[in-house]
Amino acid sequence: MKPKLYLAPMAGINNIAFRLLCKNYGCDILSTEMVSAHALARSNKATQRMISTIPKEKPISVQFFGLNTKYIIKAAQLVENNFQYIDFNIGCPAPKVFNQGMGAALLKRPAKIKEIISKLVDKCDKPITAKMRAGITKNKLVHIKIAKIIEKAGASAIAIHARTSKQGYAGKANWEYIKDVKDNVNIPVIGNGDIFSPNDAIRMLEQTGCDHLMIARAAIGNPFFFYRVKQRLQGKTTKELTLKDKKKMFAEWHKLYHKHCQPKLPELRHNAQWFTKSIENSKKIRHKLSQAKSEEAIVDIIKNI
Repeated sequence: MKPKLYLAPMAGINNIAFRLLCKNYGCDILSTEMVSAHALARSNKATQRMISTIPKEKPISVQFFGLNTKYIIKAAQLVENNFQYIDFNIGCPAPKVFNQGMGAALLKRPAKIKEIISKLVDKCDKPITAKMRAGITKNKLVHIKIAKIIEKAGASAIAIHARTSKQGYAGKANWEYIKDVKDNVNIPVIGNGDIFSPNDAIRMLEQTGCDHLMIARAAIGNPFFFYRVKQRLQGKTTKELTLKDKKKMFAEWHKLYHKHCQPKLPELRHNAQWFTKSIENSKKIRHKLSQAKSEEAIVDIIKNI
């Protein structure tokens, strides 16, 4: 079984255009951004738009966060025909999620995790997966215990971000957490955290024994990263993109964005800013983009870098 490359469910980033570009450059399994199961169960229009998808994206996973098991099941059943996997979030550290007892806060409630995963497995036809963190703090690690519960509840795979909730996205990911999970469950384990280069991908596989890799921040503004990792897995090397390549990639994204999304100036600004990562004078360019008053102005700024 060759390692597959997964796109992490990044809130505010994983629009259709971005996902399609990631797929075009080698991502094997896409994901929607993380959405509220409670909002979806109530037929919230904005939430429904956030997880709209097209056949070209298959295979794709939808990720929910929530607390009310009834709403979580209802949300999953409402949308499962559009997706190949249903993923449940047990790792989001964002205060607005955590403080309501959802996301990583559920790591403190193993019985609730068991209830949600087992009900999803029982009531849905698609494979159920879960994405978790190692614990709330380094002094309260629960990753092995929770992973075993998720497996016993019938999940098909586990993704683990190798940080605690308290860390957020700061500090260094501890890949030993991934190895711990892999050593203690029999279902596939997807490693996530600090894959910032193709060599990082190789090292994670070697050090943890995980089955697959989940890529997050390294792909923001640079979906080509999936191609570089895929090449490295095949024993080849690929250079990073040139400025000309990056501008071309933004143009690809912009075309897909217009075709499949409802264009919004703030979203366009943010995406354009992401595509300037590692470009010389990127701080000044991002400032210009933040002041742009129209779509045409944004496109011109990128063209004239």
